[in-house]
Amino acid sequence: MAKSQTIIFAAIAVLGALLLSVCAPLLTYSTTIALFGITHVLCELRYVDQRFGRDIKQRFAMGLGTLLTGVVIFRLLVIAKIVPSWRVTTFEVILVFFIAVYSATLLHEKKESPWLAILVASLLLTGWLISPAGTLLIMAFLHNLTPIGFIVEGVPASFRQSATYLCLLVFVLMPLLILSGWPHVLLENWLGVWPDASFLATGPLASQLGVYLPVAIRDTSWAINAFSAASFAQCMHYVAVIHVLPRIQQRFQKSDTQTTWLSWPTPQKFLLLVSGASVLFSLSFFWDFQTARSFYGIFAALHAWVEIPLLMLAFAAIKSSAKAKVPTASILYSPATKPAAL
Repeated sequence: MAKSQTIIFAAIAVLGALLLSVCAPLLTYSTTIALFGITHVLCELRYVDQRFGRDIKQRFAMGLGTLLTGVVIFRLLVIAKIVPSWRVTTFEVILVFFIAVYSATLLHEKKESPWLAILVASLLLTGWLISPAGTLLIMAFLHNLTPIGFIVEGVPASFRQSATYLCLLVFVLMPLLILSGWPHVLLENWLGVWPDASFLATGPLASQLGVYLPVAIRDTSWAINAFSAASFAQCMHYVAVIHVLPRIQQRFQKSDTQTTWLSWPTPQKFLLLVSGASVLFSLSFFWDFQTARSFYGIFAALHAWVEIPLLMLAFAAIKSSAKAKVPTASILYSPATKPAAL
């Protein structure tokens, strides 16, 4: 019965997110980021630390931390209006490029091929040469797809193929369906659409298209559909990180997964921490959406870019476990790579 209820809840959540994203894309984007943005950042950081943290050596962590510090400094300079945003965008893409290059050393330490790190770094370099701003926007959208790697890596091997198909349906096919414009046409005639509706002082949808869309496509006929698809992907990302990943992590609670880089509080205290942070950020978004979005962007960037090497580890573990027919945990972790909790 519980399994049937879970399936029904999941179906309602997916369909509800689709309806809201198409009928009221700005309202969906702004409300979910205000209510669940910081919550999903904290939940995602805790998951990747507990799942992959003990596989990261201190030397790699220090180098990664240095690069991420650069991201924080550049973003603060933009908020303080010391440096123009376009210049910081250029520097941030370069820093993320170095994170991808640096990830090759992590794969090498795990005796995995660095081809994925080289591929990602090559794409980032190409994007930086063509359009740094466009590259950063594409990466922001693609970050919504990261739960695919974590879910597929974390589920039991017997369920991995089914999980892959479900993730591709929710995170790829459904956004593509929204992008096609068919749901917009159907719902516009059936329920009506309100693209500029919002509970927050966001301004019209046109003023927020730049969150996900490059300048070249913001005036196209399918710009609203593209933003709706991104809003839907964002909703699914939040559901996966806040609801699905913690349940996957429960599979590993009995194993030695408590060695992490950060000393995370107990589940009860973590819930209080997340609730307090969520209330604080929600009030900030309601008070001044643009400023709150800028400060939230720092946390969002940190958790997005720190996951680049961790996703590479996850994909390498999936590949290796498929060949060896053993759980990914036995490939990812070895006693020699366990850090002391901070």
